Amino acid sequence: MNCSKSRGTQIKKGFESGKADLVLFLHADSTVNESGITELLSAFNKNNTLAWGVLGHGYKKASLNLRFINLLNKIRFYLSGIAFGDQGIFARRIIIEKNGGFPDIPIMEDVELSLRLFIYPGKKLGHLIEVSARRWAGKNFIGKIIEIFVNCFIYLILRALGFNINKISLWIFRKYYSLSSQ
Repeated sequence: MNCSKSRGTQIKKGFESGKADLVLFLHADSTVNESGITELLSAFNKNNTLAWGVLGHGYKKASLNLRFINLLNKIRFYLSGIAFGDQGIFARRIIIEKNGGFPDIPIMEDVELSLRLFIYPGKKLGHLIEVSARRWAGKNFIGKIIEIFVNCFIYLILRALGFNINKISLWIFRKYYSLSSQ
């Protein structure tokens, strides 16, 4: 798989070509609820110190498994401040720019962005986006959760040990997509 076309690289290019003060990173298989943008703008206008956060997500016709994923995502964000892209990450452009810009890495770009923004006040707004359940369909559910957890854990540990984030991300990217294609 060509890393130059990875999600992280594509999002970075989009971020750099934009001009807006408020940026929303939303996966292509996600849809913002009608009130989502209004609530986001209202939260930013009411609170000058709010730097970033997540819109929060749900699934159409959510099964018990998908509700479990949603709960895990909420817990992860509240306990660690780490957001995944399918939660709809929003931030003030100036805060991202002050912290190295959008990470140009093939995978874990959302985790890296969260780690850079963690020192600023963040917030979860609610269930303002609907995410496609396609990536969970027909898969070994528990195996997929474990794979994502392990990849995230490896990224965090190696990053904390001082390894180059580009090399860590590339290694995880290659491992993740070779496993996913089997």
